[in-house]
Amino acid sequence: MTFTGILRTKSPGVFFLLLPLLVLAGSALSTIPAGSADYPREGSIRLLKDGEFYPALVDAVDRARNEILIAVFLFKTNGFEGNRPDGILSRLEAAAGRGVRVTVLLERDEDSRSEVNRSNEQTAKRLRKSGIIPAFDSPEKTTHTKIAVIDGRFVFVGSHNFTQSALKYNHEMSITVDSPSLAEEMTRYIRSIER
Repeated sequence: MTFTGILRTKSPGVFFLLLPLLVLAGSALSTIPAGSADYPREGSIRLLKDGEFYPALVDAVDRARNEILIAVFLFKTNGFEGNRPDGILSRLEAAAGRGVRVTVLLERDEDSRSEVNRSNEQTAKRLRKSGIIPAFDSPEKTTHTKIAVIDGRFVFVGSHNFTQSALKYNHEMSITVDSPSLAEEMTRYIRSIER
């Protein structure tokens, strides 16, 4: 199956099963270096290692014109200047302010006292203050995804939670793909788990 065929597949499972092979075969893929004037280019895939994810995501959010859809396990804002999750939150608020539809799906587990629930609920309150209505999954099944779909075209997926640790300090790995067909499949998947 060609790379383009993988992007056009009707099953996201196939994509995720083949993702490690795609990453290992990086020289055969159309990779775009950070800050490249050629980015975005339909069909491109870009590896986002460690701290590369945050600037790529906020740049895409800043460029969004129609819709931003995010599904993330942990979105830990704290209101402190320089906190990268708060940076994402402020970019989402600005996008909503310019008329972009913003949906953020957060994990909610069965233990109301868990750190994940507390952090996601705190972020949900901040989202509501800016007019963004957060969504939560069902507490019976964990949503461990870290996905963003922007303008029905750009997909970010990988290991980065929206925490200061993941966005600045940890070893994390994600990719961004410019693929309307993959974005459509990811959007259907996220909508299927919205509560």
